[in-house]
Amino acid sequence: MKEISTHAYVMLFAAIAYWIGCIAVGIYTNKKGAANSAQDFFVAGRGLGKFVLGFAIMATTLSAWLMLGHQGLMYASGMPYLVYYIHVPFMGVLGLLIFTRQWLIGKKFNFLSPGEMYSHYYESQGMRWVIALVTLLYCIPYSSLQLTGAGYVFATLTEGAIPFEWGAIIMASVVLIYVLLGGVASTALIDAVQGVLLVLGLFGICWAVLSNVGAGEIVTTMQSFDPKLLTMPGGNGLWFWTYTLSLALSTSAIYLSPAFTIWSFSAKSPKIFRWQAMVVWVVLIGAVYYILSPLIGMGGRILFPDLARTDTLTPLIMTKLMPIWMYVIVGIGLLAAMNSTAAGYMITSGVICSQDIYKAKLRPEATDRECIWCSRIIILAVVLFAFWLSTIWKEHLVLMGNLSTAFATQLAPALIGVLYWRRATAKGAMYGILVGLVVAYLTYGVWRYPLHIHCAMWGLMANLAVFFFFAFTSKPPSKANRDKYDEVLRKGMEAHQKEEAALAK
Repeated sequence: MKEISTHAYVMLFAAIAYWIGCIAVGIYTNKKGAANSAQDFFVAGRGLGKFVLGFAIMATTLSAWLMLGHQGLMYASGMPYLVYYIHVPFMGVLGLLIFTRQWLIGKKFNFLSPGEMYSHYYESQGMRWVIALVTLLYCIPYSSLQLTGAGYVFATLTEGAIPFEWGAIIMASVVLIYVLLGGVASTALIDAVQGVLLVLGLFGICWAVLSNVGAGEIVTTMQSFDPKLLTMPGGNGLWFWTYTLSLALSTSAIYLSPAFTIWSFSAKSPKIFRWQAMVVWVVLIGAVYYILSPLIGMGGRILFPDLARTDTLTPLIMTKLMPIWMYVIVGIGLLAAMNSTAAGYMITSGVICSQDIYKAKLRPEATDRECIWCSRIIILAVVLFAFWLSTIWKEHLVLMGNLSTAFATQLAPALIGVLYWRRATAKGAMYGILVGLVVAYLTYGVWRYPLHIHCAMWGLMANLAVFFFFAFTSKPPSKANRDKYDEVLRKGMEAHQKEEAALAK
C-alpha cells in the first residue's frame, strides 16, 4: 500500500467500521425475521414507521449527486441554477398526491410489487413486462453510477491507497450483503441512518466554507462576479427557462419510479407520507438546496477560483479546509449517499423480477422462500452487471444516468390511470410508455434537447399522445375492476382525511 496521510488512514478505518455496521444491521434484521416471508422481505411486512421510512425515501432520492454534483454546478452556473431547485416543492406535492393512494391499493390487494398493481388494474399481464423493463433501465444505470462514484470517492479519500476498482468492489459487496440478508427492512433501516449522515455531511461542507469566507462576504463578492453567473442561462449557458423547468419536472418524476411504489407499500400508516413530504423533504431538504448549496457553490468560487473541473470542488473543500474529524464525517456522508441510493434500486430490481417475471410468468406455484431466493439471485446479477458497467463502459454512464430519470417519467400517465383517471386503457399505458422511452432516448442521444426542452418531457409528450389516443379508441379495464379501485380509494382517502383532521384539532 502506498504511503498515505493520517487523514486518509483515519478515513479508511472509519469507512471499515461504517461498513461493518451496515452488515451488522443486515444480520440483525435477518435474525428478526426480515426474510421469513415474501411480504417481510419485499415490503418489510408493511411495518415501516415515520422516521425510518421518511429518511429512507429521502436517502434513496439523494444520491452522491447532492454532495458532489450540485455544488459543482452551482459553482459553474451561478445563481440561475437555483431555479432548478423548484423540483423540491414539486416533489413534495407529488408525494402527497401518489404515496397515500398507492399505500391504500397495495394494502387492500396485498401487492408486493409495482407490476402487480399495474397489471391488476389494467387487467393486462403485458404491463408486468413493461414495468420490469422500465425498472431495469432505471435501476441498473443508477446503481452503476453509485458504484462509479464510490470507487472515485474512496480512491480520493484514501489518496489512492484504495484504487477505483477496489472502492467499487467493496461498496458493492457491503450493499449486496445487507440487502440480501434483510431485504427492504435492512435497506430502509440503513438508508434512514445514511439519510441523516448525508445531510450532516452537507452541513459539514457548508461549515468548512463559512469558516473561511463568511456568508456576508459571499453575498458582497457575488456582486463582482461575471453577470452571467447572476442571470439566466447561467455561467455555462445551460439553464434556459425551458430546459430548467423541464429538468425540474423530470427530476420530480423520480417519485414515479417503482422503487418509491415499493416504499409506499412498505409504510405502516399513510400518515407517514405527509410528514415525509412536508417536514423531511420540503423543510429539511429545501433548506439544504436553497441555503447550503448556494453558500457552498458561491463560497467555493471565492476560495478556489478558476477550477478546471467543478466536480472536484467538494473533495477540494474536504482536503484543504477540514479538520480530521470533519473530514471523516463528510467522507462517511459521501459513502452513505451512494450506499443508500444503490441499495434502494438493487432491492427494487429483485422484487420486480421475482414477482413479475419469475412468479407471474415462469413458476406461478413458487413459494415465498423460492421468490426470496430468486430475488437474491437477480440482485446479485444486477450488481455484477452494474459493476461491469462502472468499470468497462464508464464513458456511457453519464448518458445512461441522464436517461434514467427520463425513463421513470414515462410511468406518469399509467400511474394517473391507476390512481385517478378511469378512462385509461392497457394499450394506452403500455404503448405510451414504450413510445415515450424511444422518444426520450432520441431527444437525448440523437437530437440533444430540442428547443432546450429536456428529453424526459419530449418522451412524456409523445407518451401522452399515445395514451390519450388509445383512451378513446380501446376498451378500458372492466367496470367492476374500475369500481373496485374507486371504492378502495374513496373510502380509504375519506378515512385518512378524517384522521388527519382529528390530529389537526
